[in-house]
Amino acid sequence: MCSWKCPYLPIELSSEPTRYPIEEKIIPLVFEINTLRLTTTFWSCEGHANKSGAVVKIPKVMFYAQSILLPNLISEYIQKLQFKNILTYEWLVKAQGLSPNMQAIYSLEPDDGRNFKTMKLDLIQNDIARMANTMCSFIRDNAKAHLDKLAS
Repeated sequence: MCSWKCPYLPIELSSEPTRYPIEEKIIPLVFEINTLRLTTTFWSCEGHANKSGAVVKIPKVMFYAQSILLPNLISEYIQKLQFKNILTYEWLVKAQGLSPNMQAIYSLEPDDGRNFKTMKLDLIQNDIARMANTMCSFIRDNAKAHLDKLAS
């Protein structure tokens, strides 16, 4: 079974593999979101810091969603991790508008309401791996629980 540790993923998951393979530190989230088979990611960044260590670009994964259900399930998952103090920073699912073919666009990223330049990139990237560890199983189980409530 493939996992986000597969050495071929940076190329296989990229829409432009030669020019823009998926960056190593963001692969876990890109893989997990795509593994749900409810959406596709179309842009990602592992985040970048300047020479003095200040974050100049926050990590982010952007994806399409045909309904609000998937972004809500991801948000519930993030809230669970934050409540259990598993994540160092707060993360958000943000609505980003519509694609040219009218698909809703969302991003998963650290909350930049704070001054992200004071964040530590390695800690943000650790959050990425922590989110990826149980994302698919939680979202699938949570979706099933929601459906079971509707059916009863």
